[in-house]
Amino acid sequence: MKIVVRMIMVLFAVTIAMCFIASTSIAADSMGNDPNVKVLFESDEVRVFEAIRPPGTKLPMHEHPPFVVIFMSSYKAKQILPNGKEVVKDYTAGKASHRPKGLKHGIEILGTVDQHVIMVEMKK
Repeated sequence: MKIVVRMIMVLFAVTIAMCFIASTSIAADSMGNDPNVKVLFESDEVRVFEAIRPPGTKLPMHEHPPFVVIFMSSYKAKQILPNGKEVVKDYTAGKASHRPKGLKHGIEILGTVDQHVIMVEMKK
């Protein structure tokens, strides 16, 4: 009986670990392996995450599905577009933006203020 209980506990632990690994890899698909991203909520329809990145942070080209982003801090960033064009923008705390077709870009956080955003990505 003890062996059966141990096997069930091990199976349960492995299942929990696999769910954690799967959710981490899903979060990573649009954000690379960014240690500055925390998934706040995820379902079959949406993923909500928070990103806090210090100045100097550079992210390689990556792609987001359709999303809404809320700017929690005012910061400056350089967007690198797939065609190589670079666009420097100032973002204002308290504002929000919607990208119904998603976005493919690289980014570099400029200036002296952390980027702090909450993003809701649509899965469907």
